Amino acid sequence: MNVIKKQALIILAGLCFLNLFAWQAVFNLSQNYFLEVIFFDVGQGDAALIRTPENHLILIDGGPDSTILEKLAQEDYFWNQKIDLIILSHFHKDHFFGLKKVIEKYDVQTILSTNVVEKSPAFDQWLEIISESKAEII
Repeated sequence: MNVIKKQALIILAGLCFLNLFAWQAVFNLSQNYFLEVIFFDVGQGDAALIRTPENHLILIDGGPDSTILEKLAQEDYFWNQKIDLIILSHFHKDHFFGLKKVIEKYDVQTILSTNVVEKSPAFDQWLEIISESKAEII
């Protein structure tokens, strides 16, 4: 093998090696290392979605109807069938009623709500919703 072919082979091998490093850098830059918080206007109430750097999804409140499902779909979460944690701030319909649809559609791992016991139809309805779910209740 002559010298020119050897040099061309070495340069080609070096470029391939550098290409691997370049693609590794691109892959690392595409990773989300930040906490992301999205606030949704879901009508009378509000809802917030938190995505952790580990890609866990936390949904806080759900609004008065199924609008939250549309908002999740707009954020490309329609393909993700798992929500790690749902947090209910309090037992008013404008905060929990949309969560019913979320619990029906998604695989919810854990539901966190206040320890306040109310004598109201809304509270009874919430207890019925979470008792039918497979989620851990805290």
